[in-house]
Amino acid sequence: MLSPLKQVSEYGFKLINFFSNHKEMIHSKGNNLGKLIFPVGYLCFFTRLSPAEIESLKISSVMPERFVLCKEDLNEGRFVEEIVGLVTKIFLIDPLPIEVTNKVNQLLYPEYEVQENNQQNLIQYTQNAFPSLVDEVLFICTELREWQRKNINQKVVVYYDADRFIKKRRISEEIKMIFEDMGLLLASNGGFIELLSLDNEDTLKGDNEWAQVFIIDFKHIQWNTKKEAFLDQLSKKTPNGNFFCTYHC
Repeated sequence: MLSPLKQVSEYGFKLINFFSNHKEMIHSKGNNLGKLIFPVGYLCFFTRLSPAEIESLKISSVMPERFVLCKEDLNEGRFVEEIVGLVTKIFLIDPLPIEVTNKVNQLLYPEYEVQENNQQNLIQYTQNAFPSLVDEVLFICTELREWQRKNINQKVVVYYDADRFIKKRRISEEIKMIFEDMGLLLASNGGFIELLSLDNEDTLKGDNEWAQVFIIDFKHIQWNTKKEAFLDQLSKKTPNGNFFCTYHC
């Protein structure tokens, strides 16, 4: 098994190669001809380890400290600062044109406008595809952090269908664990996020209105008439642009 640093460095090289296939992402002239117009860096983030635990495990003996983040970096708000410090050490860049940033987002988080014909209703939503459930939930975490920053005291909901096992854990357990690692609290713990199952009868009968809605693991929904009607109602009540359906390949 590869070390975390080896794994993430390989991901970094794959990301560079991926972006390099798009001409708007590379320098077309000058000393950096053919290179990316923005830096790609990598870190290893140990979300459950403290600095003392990292030291006791002697992680620094196999991984330089400059590549290591711990849970305090998230809890004390140093996460973004560390990321910015990392990429600016590679090289400095001017702010990217908006069309380039939009292209980066599009490539990282591809979206597909889908129309699902469910008998009498036509449900419209956006699907986001990801390579794994973890990537799927981390995308949601990013959206929720931005939502929390702009919309204090407004609740959002994350729905999942059958609570099937993904490797060692159920989907609900995996979501809760990642939310906890990223410092996002569920409503049951005083936070702003409801995590609900589509199989819950109260959920299907409820008349809640959510400011932002996520349907996770969308391609594995076990459809029935009741769920189709609920999803149609939910999509119509959710503000435009705030209804997300995600799945992993």
